[in-house]
Amino acid sequence: MPLALRSVQVSVKCGDEELPMYNVEEQSDSVISACIASVEGQRFTVSVHNGRSDYGVSCRLYMDNQMTDGMYVRRGRTWDSLGAHTSPSTVLPYHFKRLEVFDPDSVPDSADLASSISPGLIEAKCVRVTTDPTAPKTPAHYDWCIPGGEPISERSKKAGWHCVGVDSQSPIQVPETKHFVQRARVDAGTEPYITFRIFYKPEELLRAQKIIPLEGCNSAASETQAIEEEGLQHQRSSRQLTASGSKRKRSPSEPRSLVKAETQEEEDEEMRQQRIQELLVRCQHLLVSDETR
Repeated sequence: MPLALRSVQVSVKCGDEELPMYNVEEQSDSVISACIASVEGQRFTVSVHNGRSDYGVSCRLYMDNQMTDGMYVRRGRTWDSLGAHTSPSTVLPYHFKRLEVFDPDSVPDSADLASSISPGLIEAKCVRVTTDPTAPKTPAHYDWCIPGGEPISERSKKAGWHCVGVDSQSPIQVPETKHFVQRARVDAGTEPYITFRIFYKPEELLRAQKIIPLEGCNSAASETQAIEEEGLQHQRSSRQLTASGSKRKRSPSEPRSLVKAETQEEEDEEMRQQRIQELLVRCQHLLVSDETR
């Protein structure tokens, strides 16, 4: 599911498939955030859909705090940002890459290498705008950043993280935009009308932070729930067991088969409870193992 706020949607796609969003949170009426799992070498696009019926939106896209693309999205239209422009008609596709770090103690004047990037964040900032067809057109410009070129100090404690880079070996040819139309902001102030923040990290880090559930524990919990539901359903349909759980003596008027069936039900119930306890112990073991990793 894409992130959606104020009738605008943003998603991250790998091919034709949207990457799952985790930990979705509306931080305010104009800011929404989520997390996705990144894979080293994985190419992706960012899709912005304007579902509004009143205004177009001007969207600026930032990769790791660097502006890499922008576009005016008309009402009811969708814009796909494929990558960073190197010319008006050439785009280098986005991909996730391993974050490069350096040792500041072994690099002279390492303060000069202080990185301006903020790895782990894809951000889309949108404002509502109106167009003026009578205003003079301005030549299109593509002086945005090419992401992924700066290392970061290992003191940032982000070793093992990913950053956004570009695939320079696979340029994409796109239609050239020659002019920009003058637009005016609808809303007063300087803050965006909507801000989408998509945090990305390798899947193993998201699992360690419990943003993505542990697979083993999740399946064990599901199996436990299924067993519990089975037991409840069985209890509703079965006769009431004796409080002590011991075998009930047959009255002279009862057939032997009825007492035998009730005894079997008691044994089945004991086995179900034992399976539940074993699964709970396994789930707890997985959680402890993940915390010590």
